[in-house]
Amino acid sequence: MNGKKDIDPASEDLREEDLGEDEESALPELEREEAPAGTLAAGRAAIARFAKVAPKAPGVYRMFDAKGDVLYVGKAKNIRKRVLNYARPTAYDARIARMIAATVTMEF
Repeated sequence: MNGKKDIDPASEDLREEDLGEDEESALPELEREEAPAGTLAAGRAAIARFAKVAPKAPGVYRMFDAKGDVLYVGKAKNIRKRVLNYARPTAYDARIARMIAATVTMEF
């Protein structure tokens, strides 16, 4: 490297020392381990937690949102395998992605 900083000219005006305390304190603190509620990552994490205790037997499972409303009722030959499919980070249909993101708890 030639010792010069590679700075985008448009971003030169935005320096950390120019930020006041009010602007810095207004920024929300996010924990790195927790995704914001209602996101696809948070829904997948909730589903993964419940998949650990899901039975390997055939049966019915229900997905609930934060208000306790039923989002989905499904049946499977192996509940654990089926529920783990929702926890995988793959491309989902928009309807399924919204359901996963809204899921907070499950029953088997």
